[in-house]
Amino acid sequence: MKKTILLYSPPPVLDKPSTRAPLALLAIAGPLTKAGFTVRILPRDPAEHATFFAAHKEDALCYGVSVMTGPQIKQALNSSKLAKEAIPNLPVIWGGWHPTIFPEQVAVHDLIDIAVAGQGEDVLFELVTCLSGKMSYKSVEGLVFKADNRVVNNGVARLKDINRYPPLDYGLLDMEKYVFEDEISPRTINYVSSRGCPKACPSCAQSLVSGGVWRAYTPSRMVEDAQKLKAGFEVDGLLMDDANFFVDGDRAREFAAGLINRSAAIRWGMPTGRLEDVLRFDDGFWDIMRISGLTSIFIGLEPRCGAISRSPAGVYGELGEYTAGLAAMLAKHDIGLKLSILVGFPPGGAYGWSFDVELTGAGQLMEACRAAGSTTETTVSLYLPFPHAPLYDLAMKAGLSPPTTLEEWGEWEPGSREMPWVPRGASDEVERINARYRKT
Repeated sequence: MKKTILLYSPPPVLDKPSTRAPLALLAIAGPLTKAGFTVRILPRDPAEHATFFAAHKEDALCYGVSVMTGPQIKQALNSSKLAKEAIPNLPVIWGGWHPTIFPEQVAVHDLIDIAVAGQGEDVLFELVTCLSGKMSYKSVEGLVFKADNRVVNNGVARLKDINRYPPLDYGLLDMEKYVFEDEISPRTINYVSSRGCPKACPSCAQSLVSGGVWRAYTPSRMVEDAQKLKAGFEVDGLLMDDANFFVDGDRAREFAAGLINRSAAIRWGMPTGRLEDVLRFDDGFWDIMRISGLTSIFIGLEPRCGAISRSPAGVYGELGEYTAGLAAMLAKHDIGLKLSILVGFPPGGAYGWSFDVELTGAGQLMEACRAAGSTTETTVSLYLPFPHAPLYDLAMKAGLSPPTTLEEWGEWEPGSREMPWVPRGASDEVERINARYRKT
């Protein structure tokens, strides 16, 4: 029986060093290795993959690729083509954000056999059981596949308690390729302590991907993970990659207290949160965070969320007051605030502001934050419509012509295009305001 499973997580850009370990692959590998399968994670450049496929012609059971909407698709297609050329009968399986959002588009592609929609650990494990002849595809929630000249869609796999799965086996990676130096620490690695988000921000498709559910590691598991990374790989910093870390303030506090009690001597930074959630925390909370090693937090600010006013001046005035207060609080504890402000929304809906009004409001907000906290960094980003997010339909009405093929979705990335409703040169205006407030 074939026992080797090949996995790949493409980088968004090949000619830039990756700063993210493929944690999704380590997560789905856990149940497989526990059951006795051999998991091999392929290098980031598809040009190196032909050698792997040739070496595993006889023992490879399947090839799984984790793909987000955007440039990762291009590398994933390149690698899938190499897989089919080397091992024509090898099942090629795509999972991740894009297959969850467009499972049938993925499953019908000539280079792909099966799409996984939703959480992947159980789905891939059950799929491997199917490939071994012990189950039928039809019984596996989350599988989308071709059968009898049609596509069978078994729905989206629900997000389950992530504490039920084995700890991630970082030994499957060449860790020195993923440990990097940054402002958090000299030896930092990305870490994800939760999945999903219970909120439904207008510009985000997270609610579709996770079903509006948030699942998180326990604080004790997080502390144990930090200690293992430090002891095993001399990691002394964690870059938090959660979609929404601060959903549960008690969990965050217990994690920080655990690091302090265990004398973990590890720094951590960039946990994300919604402004209205983070504003609930007091001096005592941030004091514990700082003592535990927290260096910074990240907030993506969508002006259409979190403000009571409906006029542009009122909204940006409120948000400026809130964020300036937060910036001052964090600066007092020497914790950085990274604030990203979204502009360029499609017209209509709640506000229908002009781009100039948005940019002026964002600049005033940035100025208020900079004046309030010396540890604050702010940036502005152009809104890029994401499929099935609440604002997506409004974007379509405003003239959006979205991609129709998998290949075209591979070109869908922030900064790569301007939307029909923003004035020509909008990206240049955004860069100018960012340059004005960029930390030097």
